[in-house]
Amino acid sequence: MSILKLTSLVLVLLVAELFASDRQAVVSQKVTVVVKGRVITTDELPVGGAWVSLVRRDESGLADPDLLISLGASPAVYRVQADSNGRISIELRSGLYDIRASVPGFEAFSNDSPITLVQDQADGEAFLINLVPLTSVAGTVSGDDGDDIEGTLLVHPKFDTDLPSTIGKVERGRYMVPGLEPGNYRVVFRVAGYLPVVTESLRLSPGDHLYVPSIVLERGRAISGVVKDASGAPLPNVNLHARGGGIEQPGRSDSNGVFKITGLRAERYALIAQTPGFRVAPSLGPLTIGDEDLTGVAVALNPLGIIQIRLKDVPSGTTVFAVPEVVGLSDARSEGWLRGQLGPEGEFEVLGVPQGAYYIVARAPGHLTTYFPGRSVQGEARLITVLDGETTNLAVFKLLLGSTLSGQMVTRVEEEAIEGAVVEVISLDQRTVSIAVTDKDGRYEVPGIGVGRYLVQVRATGYIAQFFPGVMRAEEATRLEIDGRQEE
Repeated sequence: MSILKLTSLVLVLLVAELFASDRQAVVSQKVTVVVKGRVITTDELPVGGAWVSLVRRDESGLADPDLLISLGASPAVYRVQADSNGRISIELRSGLYDIRASVPGFEAFSNDSPITLVQDQADGEAFLINLVPLTSVAGTVSGDDGDDIEGTLLVHPKFDTDLPSTIGKVERGRYMVPGLEPGNYRVVFRVAGYLPVVTESLRLSPGDHLYVPSIVLERGRAISGVVKDASGAPLPNVNLHARGGGIEQPGRSDSNGVFKITGLRAERYALIAQTPGFRVAPSLGPLTIGDEDLTGVAVALNPLGIIQIRLKDVPSGTTVFAVPEVVGLSDARSEGWLRGQLGPEGEFEVLGVPQGAYYIVARAPGHLTTYFPGRSVQGEARLITVLDGETTNLAVFKLLLGSTLSGQMVTRVEEEAIEGAVVEVISLDQRTVSIAVTDKDGRYEVPGIGVGRYLVQVRATGYIAQFFPGVMRAEEATRLEIDGRQEE
């Protein structure tokens, strides 16, 4: 039998090699070209994300999809998506092609007559696709200093809160935002170095193409400085906001802690800084900008607290949390709990802990939920105090190993093992459920059972769900009392 299998395998390999050899010979005879093109609007702005289909025609003028229907031939339809600048590049066979394109917010495009794509066109743009928007807002933007404007704009609904906001790009002082739903809009321009500008209300009806008169942006003032921690070390990647005079402009510190917030007018501002692991700085200010930029602003951030937790004999899968006193331990979903990270030496660290009082909770498979300093009852959990900028080291404590509930599931009459039955151990005190599934012998184990009162419910396909010791109603079930010492 093994010889027959081997012979079959050899025959299959020989056929595959012959087929591959023949295929390579055919492929090597094909002539391909690298075709480049661009997708733009009627105002010559790039359209990113447009899908372009190139459908090859044969010498008779039939498109390959037509051949597929009439002759059963394989179609040659090439699809490519334009990049953010509207450019496409694709390798395909030379020949006659129909070009089609589609993108939300624009009319579908199809060329009037096929174009010829050959090898000598590979180095340039072989075609240009002009898309016509269904609806749009367009216009021009310039700076009062004559500089080219590059930035973003937001087309925001004024009254119709159900309409979405749309982000557009300003390139070389021009913009077009297509595909807007009918409604009332305002256009918000935000360009680095310039004051933000908001247009008056624009009413857009189906099929409208609104052209906004030229917008001139005024060069604004700036606030600059450096962000440091309490020790004087520079802090990178800090988010800052300058608020005042109806303006809020963002900024971010670089790798040396240096920041610059532009697009501000002569006004008084509050400066707010925040970054993970540090307390949000109280508003620094008011800072007054006059006829000149405000420089040399020093921002100091105080680090939040750190909790270091060491456990004895850390089981696999252990998780540790710091729980704010105001949140409490009663939420089994752990919302608002701060999770610790396992360090290189087996310790757990909870970073960026705001000043206050906390419970420490440790969990691991097969163990009880354990509260610092090593208790299994929530009421015996001890609070610890965390201060900003300080590390709180806890005394070593150990996860408590819970009781294990084990048993076997069999049929009532034949006493045959039931595989795949679900066993649920329901805590009447903690309102939690532990689950196990029986193996092929019908046996199960549920570890990590704490002190308390429990109901056991079993379910299996084709059987009626029951509570221990074989009743269908919870009020008739036997409650298990686990004291942590005896084996159940």
